[in-house]
Order: sequence, then C-alpha cells, then structure tokens
Amino acid sequence: MPPLNNIISFFNGTLEFITVMLLMETLSVHRKNRIVKCVVFVLVISCLFLMNFLSVGSLIIIICYTVYIFYALWLNHFNIKQALENALFSFGCASAVEMALYIVNNLVIGKLVMYQWVTFISVLELFIVYLVFKKTAFMSKIKDLLNNKENGIYLLSTIGCAMFIVVFANYKITSEMQIYESIYLVLGIIVLFVSLNKIFIYQHELKIRNNYSEVYKELILQIRERQHKFINQINAIYSMINIYETYDELVLKQREELGNLEQYIMPGKYLILENPLVIAHIYQKICEAYDKNITIETEFNCSLNGIKIPDMLLVEVIGNLLDNAIDEVIGRNMNEIIYLSIIKKDGKIYIEVANEHEQIAFNEYKNFFNNGYSSKGDDRGYGLPYVKKIAKKYDAEIQVKNEYKHEKNCFSIKLIFSEI
Repeated sequence: MPPLNNIISFFNGTLEFITVMLLMETLSVHRKNRIVKCVVFVLVISCLFLMNFLSVGSLIIIICYTVYIFYALWLNHFNIKQALENALFSFGCASAVEMALYIVNNLVIGKLVMYQWVTFISVLELFIVYLVFKKTAFMSKIKDLLNNKENGIYLLSTIGCAMFIVVFANYKITSEMQIYESIYLVLGIIVLFVSLNKIFIYQHELKIRNNYSEVYKELILQIRERQHKFINQINAIYSMINIYETYDELVLKQREELGNLEQYIMPGKYLILENPLVIAHIYQKICEAYDKNITIETEFNCSLNGIKIPDMLLVEVIGNLLDNAIDEVIGRNMNEIIYLSIIKKDGKIYIEVANEHEQIAFNEYKNFFNNGYSSKGDDRGYGLPYVKKIAKKYDAEIQVKNEYKHEKNCFSIKLIFSEI
C-alpha cells in the first residue's frame, strides 16, 4: 500500500487541479465540451499518479502545467493573450488563497496534526471557497475586471503581489519551501512583472491621451465657434439683397463672401476619422506646420475605426511620416506643399503622406527604411524603419513611389490597411 503522504499529496494535486480548471472555465469564454474536459482531467490525473505513486519525478509537474495552458487556450478560442491572462490569474488566485488558508491552518492546528493534513485541509477549504463564490456577483465582477484592459492589469498585479507575499510569509513561518510553492513563487513574480510592465505602458498611454484630449477639445471648440460664425455669415450674405441695387453687384459681392466661408467649415472634416486621438494629433501637426509657413492639404473620406492597429501606434506612424515630410520641406526651403490623405477604396484604407519633390531614384528611396540611413546627418533615419516594423506587425502594405499631384512630382509613402 502506498505511504499515506503520497496518497494525501495525490488528492491534494487532484483537488487543486479541479479547482483551477473550474475557475478557468468560470472566468473564460466557456466552451462546453465534456469530452475535452475529461481528456484534460485524465492526463493531469495520470501525471499526478505517476509522480506520487511511481516516483517518475517532479518534471512531470511541467507536463501538468502545460496541459493547463492548452486547456486555457481551448477555453478562450486559442486567443493566446486572453488565455495566458486567464490561466495566470486562475493559478495565481487559487494559489494565493490556498497559501493564505494554509498559513492560518498551520498557525491553528499545525502542532496538532501532520504537515500533509494541514495542506489537505487548506486545499479542501479552497475548493469550498470556490463553490461558495462561483455563481455570485463577486465572481462576475472579477470576470468583468479581468476582461477590462484598464482594470485587468491592476487585478493581475494584485494577484502577483498576493502570491509572492503568502509564499514568502509561509517560508518565514515553516523555514522550508516545497516544490509547488517554488512554482507558485515563480508564477507570482512572472504575473507581477508582466502586469507592472503593462501598468507602465498604460500609464504612458493615458498621459498621452490626456494631452491629446485637450487638443481635441480645442478643435471641437473651434469648430463650434466657426459654425456660429458660419451661420452669421450666411445670414449676412442672404441680407445683401437689401443692400445692393443691381444684380451684377449683388452676385459679385456674394461670390466674394462665399469664398471666405471655407475658413469657417474646414476643421469639421477631421471628425469623419472618428478617432479623437488621431484627429487631435493630425490637427496639432497641421498647426505646427502652419506656424512654420508650411501648407498641409488634407483629404479624408472614411473612419479609422475599421483598421486593426492600436491608436497609440497609429498616431506614431502618422506622426513619423508627417515629421519627415515637414523636415524635408523646411530643409529644401522651396515653399512646397505636403499632402495628407486617409481614404477608403476597394475595401481598404489608404493613409498617404506626400511632399513635393523632384523625382527620387528607386535605389535611393529603397534605403529610407534601413536603420540609421538619413540624408539629414547623424543620429537620424530611425523613423521610417519603425513605421515599417509597425506596418509589418499589423499586416499593412507599404507603397513608396514618385507620384504626380496637381501636375507636380511628389515623394509619396502609403500605408494600406485591410478593414477588420
């Protein structure tokens, strides 16, 4: 008959597995399939049996955790990011609660019963805690938080801290660390590292968004002011019929005033992009160019909501292209025009930045996307390689060529995105 310690360890592992598996199901896009669940269950139970009764070795634990990960992938329709977050949170949450329960149980009954019984009671209590909370509003709230980009990273970091603290506290109490506790500690550090990295990235994005929100508000305010002036101007044009006596004189003056209306309605066309961050960034760049006596002509006819690229990266891509064009126009000092267009054609969205320039040979402009290549001096030439990297990551096509606009040659860079 196997030693009692092995039997208890086997049941501990089995109960832990069931708890984590059920928790992953609760917190994921649950795909009901008993066959898959049974296969996963049999694989893990077999691994636990081999480890506890046949002394195959602790390496078998890695197989158990690998099966967990594949099960998480299946539950989340093989969405790797969502599956890993779900698996890490489920492991972290279960281990943190179990270790906390173990510390309490060890302090209360640790001197009365064997260590193995304390662990078994802790795992059993963990399973009961899950059964109590699995259908409550609390669990639904946790699921919503986990699936929320902003709040999920804070929830993961909390779990990572909890895992680290409870394992460290248990080590200080018992002066020993079991192999599964070491695994929990490593997982806790990984969860904490990943979530903290996400928090820093998110805080940076939030800061930039807040800065651009002020620019966007300014644009909206300007549009409202111009709309008000536009209405007044229309009324003034309409009332001219009471001022001028001859038809020719009236038409001439109305034509003159109608030509001035463009200054009141121009900014409104930015709103068709339906992306406040990009709109604010483009508007800011156009204002910067205007301050440098550079004209940027724009053409927009579609929303940017249909392309698969984060707003922050899209802002960086457009900003890089516009900055390069502005620098080129300033360097040439020839009062050349920059063209920015975002249009939809044949089911694809084209983002183009072009500036007037004599024809550039293919052998020259093909080097523009090489790191460090620049005709403007040292420490330059890193913007376009970054654009190429982002375009490749999000399956965007890049077209670089000489192109005529208004009978003038322009150097053009186009990014072509497929709609989601």
